[in-house]
Amino acid sequence: MRLWTARLVLRLTGRPPCTSVYVRDALVTVLAAADAGEPAALRSVARVLASQRREAVWRVWLAESARRWSSPVVTELAADEASVPVRVVNAAWSDWLAEHDATLWSLLQRWNRPATGSPGRAPLSRLALGDDAPLDTRTLTDTALRFDHPIGERARARLLTLDDGETVDLFCTAVVESGTPEAASFCAAHHLAPYDPVQRAVFFVRTGQHDQYRALDPDGELLALGYRGAPSKARSALRQAMTGLGGIDVLRVLAGQRSREEEAVSLGQGERAYLVRQFRARGEWDRLWRLTVLLPLAEAVEGVREFGDWRPPGEDERRMFETLLAADVEAVSRPLKALAAGQLPHVRSTLSDLDEWTTGITDLDFAPDGRQLAFATHDERAGIVDLDSAGLSRLHRRLGFSAQSVAHLGADTLVVTGFRESVTGRRFEDTIYCCEGFGRRKLPVPDDSDARVHGLARVAGDRAFVVLSDHVRDGERTWTLSAGQAAGSPADTNLLDGLPLSYATTVVEPGGRLVAVLDRHRTVVIDLADSVTHELLPSWPQAATAMHHAALSPSALLRADSEGHVDVWREPLTSTEPPVSCHLWPAREKTLTNLAWSPSQRRFLGLSLRRKNNGECQQYLEVLDVPESPDRPIPDSLVSSSVRLGTQRHKDRTHMRLSPQGDVLAVSPGVPPVVDFYPVAATALPSFIGNPMGLMSSQNMASVAALLDHPLLDEDHRTPLHLLHTCLEHRFQHDIGIGPADVVLPAGDHDIELGG
Repeated sequence: MRLWTARLVLRLTGRPPCTSVYVRDALVTVLAAADAGEPAALRSVARVLASQRREAVWRVWLAESARRWSSPVVTELAADEASVPVRVVNAAWSDWLAEHDATLWSLLQRWNRPATGSPGRAPLSRLALGDDAPLDTRTLTDTALRFDHPIGERARARLLTLDDGETVDLFCTAVVESGTPEAASFCAAHHLAPYDPVQRAVFFVRTGQHDQYRALDPDGELLALGYRGAPSKARSALRQAMTGLGGIDVLRVLAGQRSREEEAVSLGQGERAYLVRQFRARGEWDRLWRLTVLLPLAEAVEGVREFGDWRPPGEDERRMFETLLAADVEAVSRPLKALAAGQLPHVRSTLSDLDEWTTGITDLDFAPDGRQLAFATHDERAGIVDLDSAGLSRLHRRLGFSAQSVAHLGADTLVVTGFRESVTGRRFEDTIYCCEGFGRRKLPVPDDSDARVHGLARVAGDRAFVVLSDHVRDGERTWTLSAGQAAGSPADTNLLDGLPLSYATTVVEPGGRLVAVLDRHRTVVIDLADSVTHELLPSWPQAATAMHHAALSPSALLRADSEGHVDVWREPLTSTEPPVSCHLWPAREKTLTNLAWSPSQRRFLGLSLRRKNNGECQQYLEVLDVPESPDRPIPDSLVSSSVRLGTQRHKDRTHMRLSPQGDVLAVSPGVPPVVDFYPVAATALPSFIGNPMGLMSSQNMASVAALLDHPLLDEDHRTPLHLLHTCLEHRFQHDIGIGPADVVLPAGDHDIELGG
């Protein structure tokens, strides 16, 4: 719209406010010309302001003016402060408080009107105009930090007139947090510091007032207290500020009152790295070396390269130094990082590489000595893998039936159960074979040819085993537990007579004397030596349908469903008392697939799955803590640690078997036909392997030694673990470090301090 037309529109609209778009466009056109200093436009604006449409005009001007407070509309038409609306005054204060402008400040001084309404803007406007009205502490301290604006100078002047230690403390805290050099200089010039001596020491260091700090805290005691009480972020900033502060025992500040190794190794990684840098920068090589051998192994291997030509005194110390120096940083840190994350070392055996016709595993079983693993497949095959050579010791082809279960009786003797299928896939004729050497013979199925085999396990005796089967006679299902030996045939023990079972399975105590038979509702313990049967009182709901798993130790029986609900019976297993019930994890968090007892660890172990978003499942080895003594209560959570294994498809059935000694774990998804062997001793490592060596105990060293003795430990893990064991031997030999209170070695002639 042309200016002449706009002026005419405004003249003709009269007194009512500009409510139409056409009138507003006219006002915008005239105001734009007035901003540019056009005399005719200024007269039109003055005329409109005089027609009692001031609010509408100023509202449009605030929204549209390009020049704002340097515009002639303000300088010429708002000279009378009484005629300026509150909206314009508040907008002017907002703009000036956000960024100082000399022209705007001159205008505000001429108006001499404070802002209204806003609790933050109004008191600051009164402060700027010289009003002594009170100002809240937070607003005052925040404003006093503004060194780019005149309002900051007025706030600091107000601050200096106050006799309020709390306000000064708050301002000093804000100064430290802001890190502004001008603020630190202001405090130094006016002798502002926190009232509390500990915070004052920290404040002097953070603001670079080194002389004041040394006069206040010559021995570093106050700074040490302040450091230990500070949050992580403040500690990091304080360490950086201490870098230029000479003549201070940084270890004492970081670790506390005693400059000893046990205090140093308890620090975080950033604090340890800071100590290393400080010792190196000051050339305190002896202290740095004594700290290095207590660091986490990966940090020690990396840090020992910073010593240049310096070497520690003493033959043993130099030997340890050179051993660390010769280690490869990546070869040490990568396996240890994986172990600390709970990833166990393992060796994989692919059966299809040993026998190309093997496509799927249905069962596994270790030999009595744990040096061989028997397997059964649905490909009508069964065989033995030798763990020492990783090759096939025996392979029985063309069994004539789909093998489902296998028991390794020792001396290359297997018992294999399975069934034949019709062309339509219907199961018929369950079969038991004894495979001995390179031959095999068929064993009679207990009761009759219509019986179905549900369980097979090795038990105590000369190549002895038990078979759980059922058959239907006269319309009733009858269950049989048969015992046999490789040289003979299985015979009914008559220990299940009269028990109405359904879909039952068996587990055997490691000694092979006790057998537990379980179905969805019943739990029966059988003593084979005494031929005695005991039915335990259940806690399971009668409508239980979840898959059940069980494991027997010499003193307890665990039974769990796939959701993680657990029943625990402890000695005597003839008791009529109900079991103790608990849950391994919240509902639907994981799915339990296997349970077993490890004699070497004296722990129950479970295998669980957690479904991932991509359809795969993450496997976990659950280490369960069940007190052996009935006098000790069952803890609320049985899972003492959860160690991550591999991944598998959700639909696959997982096969897990522990060696009789409980030191080797074999896990297979079935398809593909692979078996992963895990050294169970490695489950103890994730809890401490990433800790500083100065915090490791003699029990930790024993755990490392046990794993090093394991034949299945791969070289990638053996190398760093051997180095760790060497370092721990060196440490305990010289009584360095502390570890837990119950394993502290007494101080000897070589007890080491890192200063002081």
